[in-house]
Amino acid sequence: MYNILRLSLIVVIAVALSCSGKVGTVPVTREMPAMMIEAIQEDYPFSPGYYFHDELPEQTAFLTFDDGPGDWTSSILDTLARENVKATFFVCARWNMKGKAGTLFQKYPDVLKRMKHEGHVIANHTATHRTLTWMGEDSIKFEILFNQRMLDEALGDDSVRMTVFRPPMGRPWFSNVPLKEKVRVVDIISGYAVTMLWSIDSSDSWDWAEGEWYRNSSRVDSGTESFRLKKTRIYNRVLKGADGRGAVVLFHDTHNTTAEVLPEIIAGLKAKGYVFGTAEDLFFWKYGVSSSELVFYMNYSP
Repeated sequence: MYNILRLSLIVVIAVALSCSGKVGTVPVTREMPAMMIEAIQEDYPFSPGYYFHDELPEQTAFLTFDDGPGDWTSSILDTLARENVKATFFVCARWNMKGKAGTLFQKYPDVLKRMKHEGHVIANHTATHRTLTWMGEDSIKFEILFNQRMLDEALGDDSVRMTVFRPPMGRPWFSNVPLKEKVRVVDIISGYAVTMLWSIDSSDSWDWAEGEWYRNSSRVDSGTESFRLKKTRIYNRVLKGADGRGAVVLFHDTHNTTAEVLPEIIAGLKAKGYVFGTAEDLFFWKYGVSSSELVFYMNYSP
């Protein structure tokens, strides 16, 4: 599926870039091509990307936020700016908007522009947050392309090409389906983006605490015991999972519990000696190229 010619081309690019001194938050070394070959050798079932079992740079946290933008995203950006941390935002044009007109991108264009200008990665999380398992090829392509189109329309010249992708709920990977279905879905995605899953689920989307809501309203109350206990649970899951190995952490910027506990989580990770990176830092560490270059070479035909 990923033939030797494509692999050789990527290795050549990786060698050139790793020798050029180009680095991100995560240092890149001359060992990169060997790591890359291991990751996409012929018996590796998926295209290049990050899946839940893959190697990560030690003591490095990749903070990721799904489903936004929303009412709490600005607060999260404030925290990231204050702590000098860059993150990856998997945005979804019509998350939780069934029966409503417009898109979240139209509602929060300034938040999206701020993400871009403050150095965060804006990534694709489908247009409508539908599960991709068993979805037809045309429908999967629509979810990816319509989300990009809506971003372009909302941001105009400030838009970005989203070449990193996360499937809603991590499916079909985090589900009991045959391997061939997972390969089928990722082969479609790879025409447009590099897939990125996670290694630590913060648990913020598992439930709604009393006083927690996806938008700022009269039902929001961070002083409830339920709210406090959920913040503690999120904190403990992330910090316990950060055991010295690298971590891709799944959050949702639609939860005000996450917005409130994030400063404590970042402080706890820093106390453990963690540094931070984006999806682009991870892919450059792993492959020696950016996500857009990976997409190009995954689809290269001589």
